[in-house]
Order: sequence, then C-alpha cells, then structure tokens
Amino acid sequence: MALSDQRILSQPCRVVFAGWESTTTRLQQAGWQLSAEQDFNRFSIRIALKFEPARLFMIAEAQEMDFMRYSVMREQPPVFQIRHAASDMHVQLMEDAFDFRPFDAVPQFTSIERKSIDDFGIFAPCLTRTEEIIVEPKTVAALLDEIRKLQAPELAEIRKRNASRDRRNSTEPMAQQRFHAQIVSLAA
Repeated sequence: MALSDQRILSQPCRVVFAGWESTTTRLQQAGWQLSAEQDFNRFSIRIALKFEPARLFMIAEAQEMDFMRYSVMREQPPVFQIRHAASDMHVQLMEDAFDFRPFDAVPQFTSIERKSIDDFGIFAPCLTRTEEIIVEPKTVAALLDEIRKLQAPELAEIRKRNASRDRRNSTEPMAQQRFHAQIVSLAA
C-alpha cells in the first residue's frame, strides 16, 4: 500500500511595494529573476528580485514561516513586502549572503508516492555519511567525464542485465545501491 502526497509547488505569492502589487508568477513572466532565502533557525523566508533591463534590485522583508506546519497544513503562501530597492545595489557580504537560491515561480503540480520508510524522511539516507570529495568547480565536468570513461566498458552489460530483469518482471531483489562519496564543488 502506498500513500500519496499531492500539492502545488510555487503557488503565486503576493509581492507588495510602494503602492503596487503583483505575484511571483507574474513577475517571473515579466522577466524578473527571483531567489529566496529560507532561515530555518529564525523560522523566516524572504525573497530577492532582479530586473536586469532596468538594473533594478529589490529585497523583501523576512516573513515568519513555520516550515513544518506549512508543508503539512498547506497554509496560504506568504505575502512579501519589499523593503529595499535600488537601481544599482551594492551588497555588503555577510555570512548568509549566499543563502539566496533561484527558484521557478511557475506553479507545478507534484505527487509524491510514499511506499517505504525512506520516502517519509524520518531517517537520513545513507548518502549523508559518505566521504566528501572537495574539488574546484571548473574541474567537476572533467572528473565526471573521466568517471564515465572508466565505467563505459561495464555500462552496456549493466544496462543489459537491468533490461533483462525488467522484462522478466522477476521477484529477484534489486541490487542495493551504495554511495561511496559526495562531490562538493565550492564556488569562489
């Protein structure tokens, strides 16, 4: 038996500034670049907006956000009040300056089927306790190409075994995946 969690990602959030109002969806459609910062320690979220043709930058006031309750109760999306706007914004870098992450404001329907205990996120997956390999961002592509070359002789055989097993629809247990390392690339 599987449980299903259905929800809409990127519900339009209202954005208010100096007498005008819009939504994150409409702003993105009009060419604005959007990013968000989630602060799990302070239970808050805020957004930053950038409109390159006018060299206009805006940052919203932090909104309180109970992340657990929002994900379970499907509360109304937050309303963002723009507090800082400038045509050429000079940002003093602080420790959390890189916490803003771009997001897609186009609403998307998602359905997550929960079949096993791993799908509920109660326990950490095995990947979290692997060895970290830290590399320069510009070398990631070259290293992945090298890994692909090393795997190439066996890849056709692995795919052939998987296709054969799928066709038979056998009850054999699938090979267990093991994570040996994470590649962490730190941008300068």
